Amino acid sequence: MRAIGGFTLIELLTVIGIFAILAAILIPVASKVRANANASACLSNLRQLGAALHLYTSDNGGEYPPNRFNKSNPNRPGDPDDANRPGPYWQSLLAPYVEVDTNVLQLDTESAGVFYCPADERRATSYPVQSYGSNQLIGLSMEPLERLVVAAENPANTLWLIDMTRENGSYCVFSHSTWPFAGSASDDMRIDFRHNGQANGAFLDGSVRSFTVEELSGEAAYEKYSLR
Repeated sequence: MRAIGGFTLIELLTVIGIFAILAAILIPVASKVRANANASACLSNLRQLGAALHLYTSDNGGEYPPNRFNKSNPNRPGDPDDANRPGPYWQSLLAPYVEVDTNVLQLDTESAGVFYCPADERRATSYPVQSYGSNQLIGLSMEPLERLVVAAENPANTLWLIDMTRENGSYCVFSHSTWPFAGSASDDMRIDFRHNGQANGAFLDGSVRSFTVEELSGEAAYEKYSLR
Protein backbone atom coordinates (compact mmCIF):
# COMPACT_ATOMS: atom_id res chain seq x y z
CA MET A 1 0.00 0.00 0.00
CA ARG A 2 1.31 3.43 -0.91
CA ALA A 3 0.90 6.78 0.79
CA ILE A 4 -1.92 8.97 -0.47
CA GLY A 5 -0.57 11.37 -3.12
CA GLY A 6 2.53 9.26 -3.81
CA PHE A 7 3.68 7.82 -7.12
CA THR A 8 5.00 4.45 -8.04
CA LEU A 9 8.25 4.12 -9.99
CA ILE A 10 6.33 3.10 -13.10
CA GLU A 11 4.12 6.17 -12.86
CA LEU A 12 7.13 8.46 -12.49
CA LEU A 13 8.86 6.88 -15.46
CA THR A 14 5.68 7.25 -17.50
CA VAL A 15 5.44 10.97 -16.67
CA ILE A 16 9.12 11.49 -17.50
CA GLY A 17 8.63 9.67 -20.79
CA ILE A 18 5.66 11.87 -21.68
CA PHE A 19 7.67 15.04 -20.97
CA ALA A 20 10.55 13.72 -23.09
CA ILE A 21 8.19 13.07 -26.01
CA LEU A 22 6.63 16.52 -25.68
CA ALA A 23 10.08 18.14 -25.61
CA ALA A 24 11.15 16.22 -28.71
CA ILE A 25 8.06 17.55 -30.51
CA LEU A 26 7.99 21.13 -29.21
CA ILE A 27 11.68 22.08 -29.40
CA PRO A 28 11.97 21.66 -33.22
CA VAL A 29 8.62 23.42 -33.63
CA ALA A 30 9.82 26.34 -31.51
CA SER A 31 13.06 26.52 -33.50
CA LYS A 32 11.14 26.60 -36.78
CA VAL A 33 8.80 29.30 -35.47
CA ARG A 34 11.80 31.39 -34.40
CA ALA A 35 13.49 30.89 -37.79
CA ASN A 36 10.31 31.93 -39.63
CA ALA A 37 10.00 35.00 -37.40
CA ASN A 38 13.61 35.97 -38.17
CA ALA A 39 12.99 35.55 -41.90
CA SER A 40 9.90 37.77 -41.70
CA ALA A 41 11.80 40.41 -39.72
CA CYS A 42 14.57 40.31 -42.30
CA LEU A 43 12.12 40.91 -45.16
CA SER A 44 10.63 43.78 -43.19
CA ASN A 45 14.12 45.27 -42.80
CA LEU A 46 14.68 45.07 -46.54
CA ARG A 47 11.32 46.72 -47.28
CA GLN A 48 12.21 49.64 -45.03
CA LEU A 49 15.65 49.93 -46.60
CA GLY A 50 14.00 49.93 -50.01
CA ALA A 51 11.81 52.85 -48.94
CA ALA A 52 14.91 54.63 -47.60
CA LEU A 53 16.64 54.03 -50.92
CA HIS A 54 13.93 55.90 -52.80
CA LEU A 55 13.98 58.78 -50.32
CA TYR A 56 17.74 59.01 -50.78
CA THR A 57 17.51 59.01 -54.57
CA SER A 58 14.84 61.74 -54.41
CA ASP A 59 17.19 63.89 -52.35
CA ASN A 60 20.23 63.22 -54.54
CA GLY A 61 19.18 63.85 -58.10
CA GLY A 62 18.15 60.26 -58.80
CA GLU A 63 21.51 58.76 -57.84
CA TYR A 64 21.56 55.53 -55.89
CA PRO A 65 23.86 55.46 -52.84
CA PRO A 66 27.27 54.01 -53.74
CA ASN A 67 28.63 51.00 -51.90
CA ARG A 68 31.10 53.40 -50.37
CA PHE A 69 32.80 56.66 -51.29
CA ASN A 70 36.40 56.60 -52.43
CA LYS A 71 39.01 59.28 -51.76
CA SER A 72 40.35 58.85 -55.31
CA ASN A 73 37.50 61.10 -56.43
CA PRO A 74 37.72 64.51 -54.71
CA ASN A 75 34.07 65.18 -55.50
CA ARG A 76 33.07 62.30 -53.25
CA PRO A 77 34.77 63.03 -49.93
CA GLY A 78 35.87 60.29 -47.59
CA ASP A 79 37.96 60.68 -44.45
CA PRO A 80 39.64 64.14 -44.66
CA ASP A 81 42.50 62.91 -42.46
CA ASP A 82 43.40 59.85 -44.50
CA ALA A 83 43.60 59.99 -48.29
CA ASN A 84 43.70 56.19 -48.52
CA ARG A 85 40.72 55.52 -46.31
CA PRO A 86 37.27 55.14 -47.90
CA GLY A 87 34.48 57.45 -46.97
CA PRO A 88 30.96 56.58 -45.80
CA TYR A 89 29.35 53.27 -46.66
CA TRP A 90 25.81 53.04 -48.00
CA GLN A 91 24.56 52.14 -44.52
CA SER A 92 25.71 55.49 -43.13
CA LEU A 93 24.07 57.32 -46.02
CA LEU A 94 20.70 55.68 -45.46
CA ALA A 95 20.77 55.66 -41.64
CA PRO A 96 19.06 59.08 -41.29
CA TYR A 97 16.13 57.84 -43.39
CA VAL A 98 15.43 54.91 -41.05
CA GLU A 99 16.15 56.76 -37.80
CA VAL A 100 19.29 54.82 -36.94
CA ASP A 101 22.22 56.50 -35.22
CA THR A 102 25.29 56.10 -37.43
CA ASN A 103 27.39 55.67 -34.27
CA VAL A 104 25.87 52.23 -33.59
CA LEU A 105 26.33 50.81 -37.09
CA GLN A 106 29.59 49.10 -36.13
CA LEU A 107 28.08 47.31 -33.14
CA ASP A 108 26.42 44.71 -35.35
CA THR A 109 23.60 44.18 -32.88
CA GLU A 110 19.89 44.90 -32.72
CA SER A 111 20.87 48.51 -31.98
CA ALA A 112 21.53 48.88 -35.69
CA GLY A 113 17.83 48.43 -36.40
CA VAL A 114 16.89 47.50 -39.97
CA PHE A 115 20.54 47.08 -40.99
CA TYR A 116 20.81 43.97 -38.81
CA CYS A 117 19.27 40.64 -39.79
CA PRO A 118 18.22 38.75 -36.64
CA ALA A 119 19.44 35.48 -38.18
CA ASP A 120 22.92 36.88 -38.84
CA GLU A 121 25.33 35.32 -36.33
CA ARG A 122 28.33 37.36 -37.43
CA ARG A 123 29.72 40.22 -35.35
CA ALA A 124 31.79 42.83 -37.15
CA THR A 125 33.96 45.33 -35.29
CA SER A 126 35.58 47.61 -37.87
CA TYR A 127 32.86 48.04 -40.50
CA PRO A 128 29.19 49.02 -40.47
CA VAL A 129 26.69 46.22 -39.97
CA GLN A 130 27.06 43.87 -42.95
CA SER A 131 24.01 41.60 -42.72
CA TYR A 132 23.15 42.68 -46.26
CA GLY A 133 25.54 42.93 -49.18
CA SER A 134 24.94 45.49 -51.91
CA ASN A 135 25.19 45.17 -55.68
CA GLN A 136 28.76 46.08 -56.66
CA LEU A 137 27.60 47.39 -60.01
CA ILE A 138 25.53 50.07 -58.31
CA GLY A 139 27.77 52.88 -57.18
CA LEU A 140 31.46 52.38 -56.60
CA SER A 141 33.71 49.52 -57.56
CA MET A 142 37.13 49.08 -56.00
CA GLU A 143 38.63 50.75 -59.07
CA PRO A 144 39.43 54.49 -59.07
CA LEU A 145 36.40 55.34 -61.22
CA GLU A 146 32.99 55.73 -59.65
CA ARG A 147 29.91 54.24 -61.24
CA LEU A 148 26.94 56.07 -59.77
CA VAL A 149 23.80 54.63 -61.28
CA VAL A 150 20.96 57.01 -62.01
CA ALA A 151 18.79 54.54 -63.92
CA ALA A 152 18.36 50.82 -64.41
CA GLU A 153 16.70 49.16 -67.38
CA ASN A 154 14.65 46.89 -65.16
CA PRO A 155 14.68 48.00 -61.49
CA ALA A 156 12.00 45.43 -60.56
CA ASN A 157 14.38 42.67 -61.60
CA THR A 158 17.69 44.19 -60.47
CA LEU A 159 18.90 43.08 -57.05
CA TRP A 160 20.20 45.81 -54.77
CA LEU A 161 20.67 44.04 -51.42
CA ILE A 162 20.79 40.40 -50.35
CA ASP A 163 21.71 38.38 -47.25
CA MET A 164 25.48 37.99 -47.23
CA THR A 165 28.32 36.96 -44.94
CA ARG A 166 32.10 37.25 -44.89
CA GLU A 167 34.53 35.38 -42.68
CA ASN A 168 36.67 38.39 -41.76
CA GLY A 169 33.71 40.64 -40.89
CA SER A 170 34.59 43.09 -43.66
CA TYR A 171 32.11 44.89 -45.91
CA CYS A 172 30.03 42.82 -48.33
CA VAL A 173 29.14 43.37 -51.98
CA PHE A 174 27.87 40.82 -54.45
CA SER A 175 29.33 40.53 -57.91
CA HIS A 176 30.17 37.91 -60.50
CA SER A 177 32.97 36.54 -58.28
CA THR A 178 30.74 36.09 -55.22
CA TRP A 179 27.65 34.77 -57.01
CA PRO A 180 26.73 31.19 -55.97
CA PHE A 181 27.69 29.35 -59.13
CA ALA A 182 27.10 25.63 -58.66
CA GLY A 183 25.68 26.42 -55.22
CA SER A 184 28.66 28.14 -53.60
CA ALA A 185 31.15 30.96 -54.08
CA SER A 186 34.90 30.49 -53.89
CA ASP A 187 35.43 33.74 -52.01
CA ASP A 188 34.82 33.99 -48.25
CA MET A 189 32.38 36.80 -49.08
CA ARG A 190 29.24 35.04 -50.18
CA ILE A 191 25.46 35.10 -50.32
CA ASP A 192 24.15 33.63 -47.08
CA PHE A 193 21.16 31.30 -47.32
CA ARG A 194 20.49 31.71 -43.61
CA HIS A 195 16.70 31.44 -43.59
CA ASN A 196 15.90 27.73 -43.78
CA GLY A 197 18.07 27.45 -46.89
CA GLN A 198 16.90 30.72 -48.43
CA ALA A 199 18.38 34.20 -48.80
CA ASN A 200 16.26 37.37 -48.69
CA GLY A 201 16.85 40.12 -51.21
CA ALA A 202 15.62 43.60 -52.14
CA PHE A 203 15.28 45.00 -55.65
CA LEU A 204 15.87 48.54 -56.87
CA ASP A 205 12.13 49.17 -57.08
CA GLY A 206 11.76 48.42 -53.35
CA SER A 207 10.20 44.98 -53.69
CA VAL A 208 11.58 42.03 -51.70
CA ARG A 209 11.56 38.23 -51.98
CA SER A 210 13.31 35.06 -50.83
CA PHE A 211 15.60 32.92 -53.00
CA THR A 212 16.72 29.33 -52.82
CA VAL A 213 20.26 28.30 -53.77
CA GLU A 214 18.91 26.76 -56.97
CA GLU A 215 17.17 29.99 -58.00
CA LEU A 216 20.41 31.98 -57.75
CA SER A 217 22.93 29.43 -58.99
CA GLY A 218 24.55 29.79 -62.37
CA GLU A 219 25.38 32.32 -65.04
CA ALA A 220 21.79 32.70 -66.21
CA ALA A 221 20.63 33.72 -62.73
CA TYR A 222 23.43 36.27 -62.42
CA GLU A 223 22.56 37.79 -65.77
CA LYS A 224 18.92 37.89 -64.79
CA TYR A 225 19.34 39.74 -61.50
CA SER A 226 22.48 41.81 -62.04
CA LEU A 227 22.40 45.37 -63.30
CA ARG A 228 21.43 45.69 -66.97
